[in-house]
Amino acid sequence: MSSESTNTQSSQQNGGSFWRKSGIPLLIIPVFLVAYLLGLPIGALGSIGFVYLSPNKEPAARLQAVEVFARVGDHARLDASPSAVPGQPDARLRFDWLDEDGFLLLPAGTNPESEQASRLDLQGLVPGERTVVLRVTNTSRCHYFTNLGISPAGCEKSSEIRARVVFGSEGPCGNGLEGDELVLTAPREIGAADRNAECRLVLPRLIVTNGYELKIQIDGPIDAAVGGTRIIAFRERDKAPAGRAGAAGQKFFYAEAGQPGRNGGVGARGETGAPGRSAGLIVIQAESLSNALTIENAGQSGGSGGTGGAGGLGEVGGSGRDSVVSNRACQQPAQAGQRGGNGGVGGTGGVGGAGGNGGEVRVTLTQKPARVLITAKGGPGGPAGAGGYPGLGAHGGHPGKVDAPCQRVEDGSAGVDGQRGAAGQAGAPGRSGSITVKAGTVMESRRDGQDQEVRIE
Repeated sequence: MSSESTNTQSSQQNGGSFWRKSGIPLLIIPVFLVAYLLGLPIGALGSIGFVYLSPNKEPAARLQAVEVFARVGDHARLDASPSAVPGQPDARLRFDWLDEDGFLLLPAGTNPESEQASRLDLQGLVPGERTVVLRVTNTSRCHYFTNLGISPAGCEKSSEIRARVVFGSEGPCGNGLEGDELVLTAPREIGAADRNAECRLVLPRLIVTNGYELKIQIDGPIDAAVGGTRIIAFRERDKAPAGRAGAAGQKFFYAEAGQPGRNGGVGARGETGAPGRSAGLIVIQAESLSNALTIENAGQSGGSGGTGGAGGLGEVGGSGRDSVVSNRACQQPAQAGQRGGNGGVGGTGGVGGAGGNGGEVRVTLTQKPARVLITAKGGPGGPAGAGGYPGLGAHGGHPGKVDAPCQRVEDGSAGVDGQRGAAGQAGAPGRSGSITVKAGTVMESRRDGQDQEVRIE
């Protein structure tokens, strides 16, 4: 083969490769030539060339809710306004709503590219379930083809999403869960009967289980509160009761004359704090979860140890004997006052109560949620009880009465204060609970004793 032939073949291959890589159909070139010879508007064909150079992007078909519940006779609305084309905010969209058999559901005369077409109202005449398919098509710039009598199908890009519409015969779904906070006083199951008037199961901002079992199960979606829902086992301020203080040591008042004061008694040990309650089982099972959910299924904090009992007061020393004078002579000198008793030692503080164990958490969601954070730590042990206060030493007794010419004597020495009691010991922490989460294709688990969080987002 000649060099010239080889170069020509290579040039043709390279040229064809360029057109294939550029995405421009080779048919465009002869179309431009024919249009030029026939006097057709080159500007319109130039627009078509631009469409091929910068093709439409596929839209993202989205619905505000993929499951809608309503009572028989009412209207259920599907809203596709969240649909959009990434990076192409001004794209022209066509909304086609179809039933399972492929029949169009938009009312006759509705422009499928209008804002009105982005919403569909359905009325249920009998109880049952319907599946609706939404097809969103990006038709931007495709009208150039229609103007030239060419099918725009090759220019359009589409995507689909399915919705489930359920019409019930029992009337309105319900009033929803009560209040912004839900505090359990017994085991609780939350399900379809707790949906609101729009047939949505919306969780309150805060749920406090108080250690009771909580199950949230529904064959459909769950909506966490706007800003997120937090489920906790116990409020931080709701600790187990503290142990009572130890009894004070025995105290005395006045010793008999001539007797030293007795020492105050030792204070009793403070009681052990009550153990914290363990957190209960939390089960969540649903198709999907909107907004953020935080679960803190920690055990209750143990109660503080009781304060040691105060040491008893020392006894005041007894008074001394009076002097005896006979014939103006001191027959018996006066006696000094007796020593005061020492104060008692304070009792040892009580041991803090053990923390409650963390509870088990099981979460199963068909779809991956926006954000879930779960912990199941053991509750902290209660603080050690403080040692009891020391008892005070008592005054010495008064000296006996002195008559001349006997010598004057002193008061008895005062007793010393006792020592403060030793502090108790902190309570032992509770054991961590287990966590099992299955969300879409994500699987996470933590066994008993593994003090780690599970985060899915």
